[in-house]
Amino acid sequence: MLVVGRILIQDNLIQDNLRQGNLRQDNLRQDNLRQDNLRQDNLRQGNLRQDNLRRDNLRKDNLRQDNLRQDNLRQDNLRQDNLRQDNLRQDNLRQDNLRQDTLRQDNLRQDNLRQANLRQDNLRQANLRQDNLRQANLRQDNLRQDNLRQDNLRQENLRQDNLRQDNLRHDNLRQDNLRQDNLRQDFFFFFFFFFFFVHLETGQSETGQPETGQPETGQPETGQLETGEPETRPPETEQPEREQLETGEPETLRP
Repeated sequence: MLVVGRILIQDNLIQDNLRQGNLRQDNLRQDNLRQDNLRQDNLRQGNLRQDNLRRDNLRKDNLRQDNLRQDNLRQDNLRQDNLRQDNLRQDNLRQDNLRQDTLRQDNLRQDNLRQANLRQDNLRQANLRQDNLRQANLRQDNLRQDNLRQDNLRQENLRQDNLRQDNLRHDNLRQDNLRQDNLRQDFFFFFFFFFFFVHLETGQSETGQPETGQPETGQPETGQLETGEPETRPPETEQPEREQLETGEPETLRP
């Protein structure tokens, strides 16, 4: 218990010392803050006095400048009044001279205008004569060009007619040649098939015609042809040619 009490006393003592240290630091911070505020107040007051002094000097300078401007203004007004009077006298003199010059120029312009009108009348008459001449030449040129265009048109139409006739003759010639070629081909095929059928019939007549009532064994009947030879079945090699005749041209003769 004594040890615990001693420890508690020591803790309280440490806390008291800590509180006193914090209190001293707070007091020190407050003193520093008051001193800073005091210095700032003194600085503001000094700046305020300097600002007031500068403003007073500025007001004095502005007052002197205003007085100086007013004096200069009065002198400028006096000079401007004198200048206006001089300018007025000079303007009156210039206007008198201008009126006299204007009168002389008006007389001169009228004389020049009369002469210019006379020249323009002469020029219009000359231009009118030239225009009439140009129009006559233009009509003649247009007439020649029209005649030339008509001649060219007739020649062009004649060339086109000749060209159409030539094309028509060429087309007719090609069609005639085509018809003749088709006719020759038809004649060739007709002659070929005719020769083929004749050759086939000739070959069958030489080998003998098959009998429809012949038995499957392939033996001939007792009857004979006029030549005396027994009827025999044609060889099987001729059947593909018959099939080709039934279906169309043989493969070797197809175009």
